[in-house]
Amino acid sequence: MRRLVAHSVAVGLLALSTAARGAEGSAAESARVGSEACLACHDAPAHSLTHYGASPGVADCESCHGPGKAHVEAGGDATKIVNPAKQSPRDASKACLTCHASSHELADWSAGRHEAANITCLNCHQIHNANGKLPHLLKKPRAMEVCFDCHKLQRVLTMSSSHMPLRESKMDCTDCHNPHGTTTEGMLREASVNDNCYACHAEKRGPVLFEHPPVRENCLNCHDPHGSMHPNLLVATAPRLCQSCHIGTRHPSQPQTPTSRFVFNKSCVNCHPSIHGSNSPSGVNLMR
Repeated sequence: MRRLVAHSVAVGLLALSTAARGAEGSAAESARVGSEACLACHDAPAHSLTHYGASPGVADCESCHGPGKAHVEAGGDATKIVNPAKQSPRDASKACLTCHASSHELADWSAGRHEAANITCLNCHQIHNANGKLPHLLKKPRAMEVCFDCHKLQRVLTMSSSHMPLRESKMDCTDCHNPHGTTTEGMLREASVNDNCYACHAEKRGPVLFEHPPVRENCLNCHDPHGSMHPNLLVATAPRLCQSCHIGTRHPSQPQTPTSRFVFNKSCVNCHPSIHGSNSPSGVNLMR
């Protein structure tokens, strides 16, 4: 009997809750005036509406700014309408996530470092994008330029003599990172640094008969992906790079003369060229 009563109460509360939400939704719907009323005064943002042309009635002015009836009746009082630019970071992004949360790109937004740092969609995207010319409604023509507004060190590194081809427009920051959030370190698109690198450098993946441990551990042990003053994005030149792990037990580790075979040309790689691993039966020392 008690279970029946409890069940009846629960059903009744659910019905009341549903009715309340329905009433609230009806009230909000009746407070809408439509984009045409907005454009009577706000003609400049009209260009950006072309971005939403594929979803008429789904995304319009009031989808982001809320019902506009009170705003219109108050003669355009700015306090009677929602302005995402003046909201808290979490609330400002909520309007965008109402539609975009189902996107694979934004599935981990709440786990990303940008959300934790109170970065909002409006920091990178200009919703009222003039004529809709910029891709993805970005504030600047390329994602790289948007990222560099905050990531100054990475901007400097891309100006190094050895760099990823970002300046040449052959790739962008978003090829390696998902700015909308991931559960990986550095918001990498793949599960690890190495997996990210293997997306382009598949020949380094292996498996190989004789592995080079620091290579399998992390590509960043030897390379700086954002740029370096050393060849091949190396964090240091050989033999200094090699000697950061290999102490001078067989080969001299002290500074050499410019003509020494341990320094000349490619240094250690003169004899050990298979630094990423070897499949040769005699490649135990990565010499083949």
